[in-house]
Parts: sequence; C-alpha cells; structure tokens
Amino acid sequence: MPNIMIQDASSYLVIIGIIQIFLTGLSLFVSLRVQAWLQARDAAAERRLNIFRVLMTTRNSRLAPAHVEALNSIDLEFYSNKDKYIKVLHAWETYRDSLNTDFSQKSQVEIHVEIEAREIAFNHLLSAMGEAVNKHFSPTALRRNGYSPTGYYNDEIVVRTLRQQIIDLTKKGYVEVVQIEPSVEVSQTD
Repeated sequence: MPNIMIQDASSYLVIIGIIQIFLTGLSLFVSLRVQAWLQARDAAAERRLNIFRVLMTTRNSRLAPAHVEALNSIDLEFYSNKDKYIKVLHAWETYRDSLNTDFSQKSQVEIHVEIEAREIAFNHLLSAMGEAVNKHFSPTALRRNGYSPTGYYNDEIVVRTLRQQIIDLTKKGYVEVVQIEPSVEVSQTD
C-alpha cells in the first residue's frame, strides 16, 4: 500500500507542475495582450491629443497645412462609439459643412452671418475635442485666447489681394501666363 501512495503523490506533483507551467504561460500571454492593448490605447490617445494641439496652435492660421491636415484626421482618429468622440464627430460635421458654404450668391450681411456661424462651429469643435482629450476649455475662452500677430493678418490680405489682381489682369488679357520649363543645363552644386 505505501508504494501506491508514493505513485499517487508523484502523479499529483506532475499534474501540479503541468498546471503551474500552463498558468505561467497563460499569465505571460495575458500580460503581453494587456500590454499591447494599453500601448494601442495610449497611442490613439496621443494621436487625438496631437490633433487637438495642432488645431489649438493653428486656430488663427486656418490655412496652414498642419491645420488642414489635423482637420482631415478627425474622422479617422475620433471614430468610436464613445459619447465623447461622437460629440467631436458631430461638431466636426457641423464645422465642415460651414467650411463648404458657397459665398458667391450671398450678400455682405449673409456672408458676415455665415462667417460668425463658422467661428462658433469651430470653437464648439475645439471645445468638444478638448473634453474628449481631457483638456477643458470653454468656447468663449477658445474664441478670446488665441494670438496671431497683426502682421500675419496684413500679409495674408496683401497676398490675397495681389493674387486676385493677377487673376483679374490675366482674365482681361493684360498678363500672359507663361510656363517656365527647367533648363537641362542647370549646374548642380553640392
């Protein structure tokens, strides 16, 4: 009888060893999966925060390529079924619609009203996005707290005015548009 007990005890220890090995492997697998999930979640949060950061820093330079790129990334990075991200997507939809307004058939008063609505929609977008990334700003603070040197605005007006004047002169035939072909014989310097 003592021999049977020893055999049973050693079988029992083997089974316990196998279970320990299995549980160790399982815990390693689970910990790696959790770590990968946490890293993916953190990376997504960082991308969302970066979009918000770019839009905040370029809110007074809305033609800046970085601003436009950040706007076009919203659909991709905030796509989710979570309420806070759905609010961002709805705010972006409203703002995007205001950006696509055709002003050609509108009076100056209508244009002013549309631009004001666009401004409100943009600040609402930033506010919703800030809430989603845990950076809380009221739409009023967003509207008042941006800074852009007057010189940037003046330069933009000058460039737009000159561009329009060139277009007008070209349409009237006073200026001929000539495409310049690069010379093959251009010397290269290192």
